[in-house]
Amino acid sequence: TMTECLKYKTGSTGKEKDYITREGVFRHMWMNTELTDDHKKYIYEKYPNIQELHCCIKEFRNIFKKRKVPLLYLFVEKYSKSALKPLKSFADGLRRDIDAVENAVAYEYSNGFVEGTNSRLKMIKRTMYGRCGKRLLEAKLRYMRSTGKRIIAEEPESPDRWLKEPWNNHQGAESDSADCGDDAGNRTE
Repeated sequence: TMTECLKYKTGSTGKEKDYITREGVFRHMWMNTELTDDHKKYIYEKYPNIQELHCCIKEFRNIFKKRKVPLLYLFVEKYSKSALKPLKSFADGLRRDIDAVENAVAYEYSNGFVEGTNSRLKMIKRTMYGRCGKRLLEAKLRYMRSTGKRIIAEEPESPDRWLKEPWNNHQGAESDSADCGDDAGNRTE
């Protein structure tokens, strides 16, 4: 029905209107959502490159599913001769980094956790730029940890300590101006 097609953003199959959205084509290729035979026929006839792209996506996923390195070499060889420039470029990029891609196919290990942690820390660093002090950054990391957001940091020793010690009022302590972005060029990155 029309509402089901709009709900899944694939298109419409009704008497009055029959269409498919770009997102519907994307979902079909990338997430294997079903399309009607008429929609498939129309898309593949009107845009023959989409069929080659869809085959490429399926073959690449199959390499990782079966974890077979020889399939990777066959894939690179096949698509490095493709008439589609983006597929040729993708295959050439795989060829340039073949050692890393081979390891990704052959082993279940991934550095995704480390990369995710680095991305989160960099995001916090960007949001903290210009807001003085290592102590404030430490407090933010600890706050994120205590609220359950995914970040690595230790729990605060005592929540009362954070309330008693104001961050910008250090009585008798050295200045945190070296940690601030000031005109003297003492910015931390």
